[in-house]
Amino acid sequence: MRLRTAFGAVVLQVWRGKNPAEGKWGIPIRERWGLSAHQQLSPALQDKLAYFATVTGSYAAAAALAAKVGYGVEDSTVQALVQRVGARAEEQTQARLKTLPPEQTALRGPTPLGVLMIDGYLVRHRGPGWGLKTTRKSRVEWHEEKVGVFYRHEQNVAQDRLKQARPVVAAGVVDTRRPATADVHDIVVPCSGHEP
Repeated sequence: MRLRTAFGAVVLQVWRGKNPAEGKWGIPIRERWGLSAHQQLSPALQDKLAYFATVTGSYAAAAALAAKVGYGVEDSTVQALVQRVGARAEEQTQARLKTLPPEQTALRGPTPLGVLMIDGYLVRHRGPGWGLKTTRKSRVEWHEEKVGVFYRHEQNVAQDRLKQARPVVAAGVVDTRRPATADVHDIVVPCSGHEP
């Protein structure tokens, strides 16, 4: 068996035989190393050549770079390698897209109280007339941005300070069938400017 490595060509005398369990001919050491039936490049050399093809952007430039560092390969060898690796990556991507990611479940028990804080503010954006000397279109557009924070009450680090403060909250029961608050019994919504 002849194998091209990063250190040059290696010629190995190997056993060939027929597998009695499967009934096919093969080379046990080739299967043990994970080499395909007609593969002539070592896995380490394949990795380096695939990296060279990625960095340089063309097969000819990858072969020239490989020749500079001492790996004499042709650009057709690099092309065949890239096609094989790309096909394998595409198969893995398609298999990954067919499976749904596992849903993460909460590892803690239900909480008696959750805190939800929401605020909105206006943000200035460039309008369709921005940068024009004369225009009838608005140069500035205002868009509303919303920010929200939700946390479990037991995650509050300032509980001692809140006990001393005057409560300015409106409490209410929220539909607990929603997935985000499925384990929350009540939600406290802090309000500004008035007491309940």
